[in-house]
Amino acid sequence: MSVSIFLQVILGLAVVYLLMCMFTSGTQELVSRLLNQRGKYLRENLQSLLPDRWIYLRVINHPVVSGLYRDVPARGVPPSYIPSRNFAQALIDVLVCRHQSVGSAPAYDIDAARAAVYDARNKDLAAGHALTPILARAKTMEEALSGVEKWFESSTARLSGWYKARAQKLLFLIGLGVAVVLNVDTIQITQALSASESVRTAVSQAAEWHVQATSGADAEAVRNELNQLAQAGLPVGYACLGSQQRSATTGTNAGSPDLATIINRCRGNFEKIGTGEWVLKIMGWLLTALATALGAPFWFDLVNRFVNLRSSGNRPAPAT
Repeated sequence: MSVSIFLQVILGLAVVYLLMCMFTSGTQELVSRLLNQRGKYLRENLQSLLPDRWIYLRVINHPVVSGLYRDVPARGVPPSYIPSRNFAQALIDVLVCRHQSVGSAPAYDIDAARAAVYDARNKDLAAGHALTPILARAKTMEEALSGVEKWFESSTARLSGWYKARAQKLLFLIGLGVAVVLNVDTIQITQALSASESVRTAVSQAAEWHVQATSGADAEAVRNELNQLAQAGLPVGYACLGSQQRSATTGTNAGSPDLATIINRCRGNFEKIGTGEWVLKIMGWLLTALATALGAPFWFDLVNRFVNLRSSGNRPAPAT
């Protein structure tokens, strides 16, 4: 295999994976929204930051935070995000109100915040231990709030890593399901790209279309692109699911078969596949799912790089 063909094969696989990601990413995001995964992770993160139940409940019920909830904060659907400034203001205010005696003149300055945090630390509260170094260095209330914001943002960065790891696992499972249903077999596609110049040409045209189009192409455009690649000879889908079948005697279309005919036809095709071929097909599906788990931005960037490599360079910007 020459270097040119090898690069075209890699480009073809990248285009197929990009099409898969454009579908599976939307499905994964829909599942996450229905299950409110971001909100659940945020709630767990807040509970780990504020293990003291009294402080946690008053922070999420604080007006600057509770307004982000759809229902009662303690029992309702948690928001996907909480601005770090809202969290910092709520936490400092809760600690100050807790420290000050009832009926005393309200104070909300750096001295009151520092005294409240020191008091929480002396009573062995987790928030007091965490905020003591921050308040000890802060000279103004703005510096104190900024320090609490950075502390909260560092925890949300860890939370983002947890969410991405779980989302990648879910994306792999969805990609595996789509690969099996649509028969997107990496090994079979690689063989077809290596053997057919017409298939490589069709995939190259699809790659140029994706580079020129926006990254937010709709599902209809993706579906049309998959159909065009399948018609060009890319081995995607199952032949037994074809809507029409040619007559063996007349050579003309025999019409759309019924469901029983399609099932019998697919069963016959599957029975012809040997054990070794099944092993290769399962490996091909798994490779497709693993590639899909990398995400659409990765494959879009790779396709863009390959298209620019094949051309004379990036297109010049239009004159204004």
